[in-house]
Amino acid sequence: MDKSSLTMEREEEYFEIDGFTYQIVNIDGAMQAWLIAIQNKDVYVVSIPETILCNDNKIPVTKIGKDCFHMCLHLQRIDIPPSIKHIDNGCFACCFDLIEIKLPDQLETIGEKCFLGCQKLSEITIPASVRYIDDSAFQGCRSLKRIQIFGTGTRFRNRCFSQCEKLEDITFPNDECMIYESCVYGCEKLNENTRKHIKTREIGKFEARYRRYESFIEKLSKSIVCQHIKKFLKVFLNSGIGKVFIMATCIVLVLPILVIAMAWFIGIPTFDYLESRFNFRHENAIAYCIATLSIGLMLYVLLFIIAIFINTGGFNMWNYVIPNP
Repeated sequence: MDKSSLTMEREEEYFEIDGFTYQIVNIDGAMQAWLIAIQNKDVYVVSIPETILCNDNKIPVTKIGKDCFHMCLHLQRIDIPPSIKHIDNGCFACCFDLIEIKLPDQLETIGEKCFLGCQKLSEITIPASVRYIDDSAFQGCRSLKRIQIFGTGTRFRNRCFSQCEKLEDITFPNDECMIYESCVYGCEKLNENTRKHIKTREIGKFEARYRRYESFIEKLSKSIVCQHIKKFLKVFLNSGIGKVFIMATCIVLVLPILVIAMAWFIGIPTFDYLESRFNFRHENAIAYCIATLSIGLMLYVLLFIIAIFINTGGFNMWNYVIPNP
């Protein structure tokens, strides 16, 4: 289906057309459309329209919004029109099957973690119009072997090409173009010609903090698994069954602790009762008290950690943090 020109059904700030959600914005008197979401993420090929029709006026689609195609696990190819100037943060992150994408000639910015973990991308061309490539934009693209850069004024942020294990060649427009070492961290197969364009920051210019993983995919898989666990726990623990489960668990562990605590503070007669009722000896009762108390404390700590995990963004799975220059 040709999506180069589409008609809006009704005029409002947010609206849907053919499975896409758009936002109309007015910038300096010019109307623009931003693509902010796709309804069906189980797609293989996507074609983004260059313009949409609103009240018989053509409005250009100029931006792909944050996380728009994030986790489209089957997406293999996407056609981006020349009207797109900005690709926002995390837009194509974790599109594991994405093998082909052509960036438009008028593109200006590539957002943070934009193509993070696109494992099947083998080659990418950065147009001369691109002003900056943000943090971790192509991090973890394991099959990426060649990057061609045409802009002399393009700014490269930290980790933008890091952990691209098969990356061999980055082509720059001239010999003066340089890239910081932190941008290509973990790219061990770079050829000599590319290494001539890599420079190291001055020691002491800023503090770097590293928290490394052996494998980017190991880290990425942990992040994805944690998100699914977080979603499951949030639904389960807020359900009726989950609340009953928590209450029953607490009762099972709290009541024995209360019984043993009474035995501890009231004295030997209670231990005598335990000895006759459960065939406990004095030292066994003390051991039972300590063991039960320990298990209870461990459970409370676990529930506390789960509560923090559910109510925050999850654990930070990224391998290191380097402040921007």
